[in-house]
Amino acid sequence: MPRRRPRGSLGPRNQWDSVGRGRGAQRGNLGLGLSSSLTQLELADSGDECTSIDTLSDQLESSIQLMYTELQKICKEFVKAIERNTRDIKTLQAENNTLKENCQSLETQTIIYCFFSKGPCDTSQQSGKIPS
Repeated sequence: MPRRRPRGSLGPRNQWDSVGRGRGAQRGNLGLGLSSSLTQLELADSGDECTSIDTLSDQLESSIQLMYTELQKICKEFVKAIERNTRDIKTLQAENNTLKENCQSLETQTIIYCFFSKGPCDTSQQSGKIPS
């Protein structure tokens, strides 16, 4: 013998009741009924979970603040290191330019000396250049 639907049941054939509310509204009412039947122990547990979530969020926020301050310190140290390196590079470039000028001056003086000296003078050997 086939089973019948319970009396007053809308069943799978009819999704809307006489007022026009769908199954979702009925499920919502069922959920409200269940939430009011929680025991005191379950409520205490859920309160503990809320406080633990609050403490976790506070710990997370303090950790983020700590990481942010550490990152700021590291950035400041990098900026200082970059400034030092920039100064060193500029100093080395200035020294390099000075050395180039001194070498050119010495090469010119060597050429002049060889020109006025009595014997033949090879400027490429004195200036360190390889003759071609």
